[in-house]
Amino acid sequence: MEASFYPYLGALCWIGVLLMLGTLIRAKVPLFQKLLFPSSLIGGLIGFVLINLDLIGMPTSTGWKDITPNIFSMITFHLFAFGFVGIGLLQAKSGTSGKVVARGALWIALIFGLLFSVQAMAGKATFDVWKMLFGGDFFTGNGYLLGAGFTQGPGQTQAYASIWETTYQIANSLNVGLAFAAVGFLVAGIVGVPLAFYGIKKGWISIQGGKLPECFLRGLMDKGDNPACAHATTHPANIDSVAFHLAIMAALYALAYAFGVWWLCSMPKGINGLGIGMIFAWGMFFAMIARKLMAKFGIIHLIDGETTRRLTGATVDFMWGIRFNNEKGWFEAHKEEYLTTFQRPMKALADEVYGAFTDRHPDLDLICKVSRIYRDARRLFGRGPYKDHLWLSLTRPHEEGCAEPVFWFELGPEGYSYGMGFWQAPAVTMAKFRARMDREPKAMEKLARRFQKQDVFVLEGEDYKRPKAAPSRLLTPWYSKKSFALSHDAPHGEPLWSHDLVDLLLEGYEFLLPYYEYMLSLSGDPDPRAQ
Repeated sequence: MEASFYPYLGALCWIGVLLMLGTLIRAKVPLFQKLLFPSSLIGGLIGFVLINLDLIGMPTSTGWKDITPNIFSMITFHLFAFGFVGIGLLQAKSGTSGKVVARGALWIALIFGLLFSVQAMAGKATFDVWKMLFGGDFFTGNGYLLGAGFTQGPGQTQAYASIWETTYQIANSLNVGLAFAAVGFLVAGIVGVPLAFYGIKKGWISIQGGKLPECFLRGLMDKGDNPACAHATTHPANIDSVAFHLAIMAALYALAYAFGVWWLCSMPKGINGLGIGMIFAWGMFFAMIARKLMAKFGIIHLIDGETTRRLTGATVDFMWGIRFNNEKGWFEAHKEEYLTTFQRPMKALADEVYGAFTDRHPDLDLICKVSRIYRDARRLFGRGPYKDHLWLSLTRPHEEGCAEPVFWFELGPEGYSYGMGFWQAPAVTMAKFRARMDREPKAMEKLARRFQKQDVFVLEGEDYKRPKAAPSRLLTPWYSKKSFALSHDAPHGEPLWSHDLVDLLLEGYEFLLPYYEYMLSLSGDPDPRAQ
């Protein structure tokens, strides 16, 4: 005999199959790509058809048994509320106080409840007016489901309608609600999606290249373009990090559900229904309290959230925007976007990298600089007044800004780069560099061999038109440079959007440090041109 939870297990298996099927269909069928149908909706529509054909079921000891819609409704209801626990566990943005977060969470709950109530009353009124004008034998209370179906989708509608049918014996509630949900998706696909594409075409929405990328339309990432979705906070030998997070969320949801049941049983009739109906809000509030307690006891690092010093995809949108709209009016209208998504994250990144690197090497006497977006008005040369890229640099204080090598990180519309070198090396520095190689070639040959064994950085810089005779073939690429940089260039990708960016830069700078110190050591050499 099967356990009572067996139908729910079967429903979860079917949900997995339908989601995979929806993902494959979205990736292969252009129509669904153009309409931006999510995989969950495609799979849900297939599941709806199969349920009505009595094809959704599971094997049991007594034969094949159908899985009723009520099972899926219950799962949907709980997963919806479960998701709000995760919202409560998310880290607030840097500089946001706990009171602000609490107010925001409260407003989310209140606005959600208010909007649903207004929509429900409007739907009920519509049904009442229709019955008064045209008659008909139907329950006007089903009008409450109009807003739920049209704006919240079939999941929530199914949850509400199933309760109505099973608890209050209101016939056809589920069919009415799902009909409204279907209309909502049709309106979204036929009206909403074309409007979205029109907005992209008109430039109302900043999209790189002026169109949605193919991976977005297909719903599958391209090979090699796999952004990080999570970071481990527990050792796998103890417990898997995903399992650990699920355990925390499950415990908090259990607490929220217990509170909801207490409310249902203890509060006066009329408001007691909020106990279960607001479980999503209770879960979010309990999660926020849990996060605050974890922070107090110094274990908040066990929750994987967004790093406060990370760059976001909105940064790229802004950079392309300033490139094609490089004038004061556009910039002033988007100045807050520049500060939020570009300047402040770059400053935070610079502070973190500078702090960590100088802690390791305090003797270098470095300073940190972050570039301004404003161009020098004296050197516009027909260009707009703003840069479409920003950079940070670690260098020693010097009267001539380009005289000494720097460690840098630069972010532009096409990608990013980091490394060590000169913006434009002084001629005397490169003359000393060649003289040192002539005099003591083995030291630089050792560094050149070390450089050849790695595949992260490349040697860049303009060569002399007439090659200079180097002491050895190994030193020829270095010897013939007017200036040089050891650089890594890459398109926007995973490291840029993850909290690993700081570690990536620090690791790179550590590798480049011997080259930096070698170039600094040239300052004490005599000028060979004066000899």
